[in-house]
Amino acid sequence: MTAKSVKSLILMFLMGIIGLLILVIFLISAYRSIEQISTTWVETTPVGFEVDKVQNRIRSKSTEYFFKIHFYYHANGLEYSIITDTGYRSIEEAKKQAAKYIMPEDFKIWYDKSDPENFEVYKPLTLGHPFLLRSVISFLLLLLIAWILVKLNKTRTEPNIN
Repeated sequence: MTAKSVKSLILMFLMGIIGLLILVIFLISAYRSIEQISTTWVETTPVGFEVDKVQNRIRSKSTEYFFKIHFYYHANGLEYSIITDTGYRSIEEAKKQAAKYIMPEDFKIWYDKSDPENFEVYKPLTLGHPFLLRSVISFLLLLLIAWILVKLNKTRTEPNIN
């Protein structure tokens, strides 16, 4: 084995170790984020809801007809409400949907233990921008390491024509 091939093997080994470390750090970070979310948010079932009358508004230079839905839930012995709305292109469709709105049986609300007014109607497992940023950076670093390993392997195995 030549000195150059030994250096290439050592470098490939080190790059592999770095790639594994990046992956482990990413997984630990993701686990901590998920653990924090699962200990911060509390699931509850709404105790009731009200549907407002249909209204109109201008969106993207056209009229949209919508109705608001108020969901009520209890947290820390107090009642809180969530207001959401849903829009339609025609007033007839909006009125029809508002009249027949029924809260789904399995409908859940998640609120922040430290601030019950902070709520989510979908389970807050999305880790947001930090998670996405870590994912992209980790993926790009792993791609860079793979590219370097391929380049090192090509230079090591190409025949020397002299």
